[in-house]
Amino acid sequence: MPAGLQVWDPAGNLVVDITTRLSRFLGSVNSGTSAGSISVPDLVQGTPFYFVIISGGAVPVGSFGPEVTFSGTTMSWTFAPGRTPLAATIFYGVF
Repeated sequence: MPAGLQVWDPAGNLVVDITTRLSRFLGSVNSGTSAGSISVPDLVQGTPFYFVIISGGAVPVGSFGPEVTFSGTTMSWTFAPGRTPLAATIFYGVF
């Protein structure tokens, strides 16, 4: 008999099994309006992902939030040259 995690929806469809990749939220950081980086040792546990939420509502034309990159266990963010940087919260994790 196979062992592992299996989950079905109400219609009886298998939606998660042992081969499904599930995401794991690791944390968040406020970018401010300057480039920066943080060390996230848990990034070694999978493939990193992120999403950005701009602080303060409406985004003025010509303004942009941070551009995020990963290298090993470091997450970095920068802002496009010539654009007004907007502070944002960067949420990150692995899957």
